[in-house]
Amino acid sequence: MNRQKLSLRSWALVALTGLVVAGAVGAQQDQPSSSCPPAELYTYCVLGGVGLTSGDMAFSPDGQLLANGAQLGVIRLWRIADRQVVRSWSSGPRPEATIDYSPDGQFIASAHANGTVSLWQAAEGSLARRLQRHRSDFVYAVRFSHNGEFVASQAYDSVKIWRVADGSEVTTLPDTQLRGTCYVGNMLHFSANGQYLASTGVPCNEVDIWKVSDWSLVRSITIKSGQVESYAFSPDGQFIAVASRDFSVHLFRVEDGSEVRSWEFGSQLWDVDYSPNGEFLAAGLRSGTLKLLRVAEGVEVRDLENPSAYAAWIRFSPDGTLLASYSQSTQIFLWRVK
Repeated sequence: MNRQKLSLRSWALVALTGLVVAGAVGAQQDQPSSSCPPAELYTYCVLGGVGLTSGDMAFSPDGQLLANGAQLGVIRLWRIADRQVVRSWSSGPRPEATIDYSPDGQFIASAHANGTVSLWQAAEGSLARRLQRHRSDFVYAVRFSHNGEFVASQAYDSVKIWRVADGSEVTTLPDTQLRGTCYVGNMLHFSANGQYLASTGVPCNEVDIWKVSDWSLVRSITIKSGQVESYAFSPDGQFIAVASRDFSVHLFRVEDGSEVRSWEFGSQLWDVDYSPNGEFLAAGLRSGTLKLLRVAEGVEVRDLENPSAYAAWIRFSPDGTLLASYSQSTQIFLWRVK
């Protein structure tokens, strides 16, 4: 596969364990010790700490904070500038699978293993409202629409749409009860143009694309050779990249569902994400490698090696200068992309 040079400087965060108690946990009680030199001097740095089982991540809209949902029942906000925890709070006894930041930065949504979705005031870490209509115990994914009006949640029983302003249920998308054994870690994605929502279809080798204006099904995209692992819309909403269990990433045109191109790798994929300008596509592999792809040419640009374990979640910062990856070894790595 062709490779092109890209200037990259990598650096890393390791999320820490703080004492988890009912209510808010002060940053001073949950503060990592940093032995990092200035950013321009190191290849990557590690902030000390042990014992955390981490989870999904979400950047604040201004890119200054990174929210991390820990499966021990605590949410942490990391300040990117100095790599410190500025706020953390207990999210309850049941772990969250995924989290997301609202586009205005006011709320953080977390999905829980007791059938509920929580909306938190990001500034205080206080609970704004709890959404609880799923019959399934485990809510696997939660995502805000790009105008912040809606939040979508997916559990095994259904995909539900909620109105953020009052927490009311808008609709339950039809025929979205999953069957069989699906990978459910990185479900749901709203297109940045506000037109579409993608959800994991039935059976698990499909991605359903819904029109946000009336929540009607536009089309289902089928991966013929493997189960769907993750997916992400291009920033203009014209394409959707789908990672599948056949060790491939497939790029589809949303308008007609046609496949544009695909990339094959020698390891299982966990997550994909588009850079905000649409130039790059990042893919996280179970082997621990992050593949950085230049979409227009269809070429692999760079391999980023996680020093430990595989990349379960990956997220670009809003300005596209950082790529965050979480590994199952409880580390969060921040890669600087130039």
